[in-house]
Amino acid sequence: MFLCKKYFLLVVIVLLFTVNILAAINDDLEELNVKEFVDREVSGHSITVFSKSYCPYCRRCITLLKKLNISDLRVIQLDEMAEGAEIQDELMKRTGRRTVPSVWIAKQFIGGSDDVHHAHREGRLQKLLQEKGISFTDFKDEL
Repeated sequence: MFLCKKYFLLVVIVLLFTVNILAAINDDLEELNVKEFVDREVSGHSITVFSKSYCPYCRRCITLLKKLNISDLRVIQLDEMAEGAEIQDELMKRTGRRTVPSVWIAKQFIGGSDDVHHAHREGRLQKLLQEKGISFTDFKDEL
C-alpha cells in the first residue's frame, strides 16, 4: 500500500512537471508565432496597418491610405483577433509605441495617424511611396 502511494505521488509530480514544461513551451511558441505573424504581415504587403475597429484615428488613417488607391494595403484589426493584445505587445517592442494605428510601409515603421497625415501633407509620404515602387493616386489632404 505504501509503495503504491509512493508511485502515485511520483506520477503526479512527473505529470505536473511535464504540464509546466509544456505550458512554458507553448508560451514560447505563441510568442514566436506572434513575432512570425508580425514579420509576415509587415514584409508581405506594401502597406500594413495594425488597427482597432473602434478607433477614430485608425479610421482616419485608413481612409487616407484607401484614398491613395494603394492596391496592396493590409489592415489588421487587433480588437477582432484572439492574439490582438500579444501582437500589440510585439509592436511596442519594435516601435516603442503601444498606440494604434501602427503603420508600416515597405517593412519600415512610419508611425500613427498624425504621422501619416503630416507626411502626406508635406509630400514625404508620396516620395516614400515612389521610392519604394508603390503605385498610388495622389490627392490633396484636407484633414
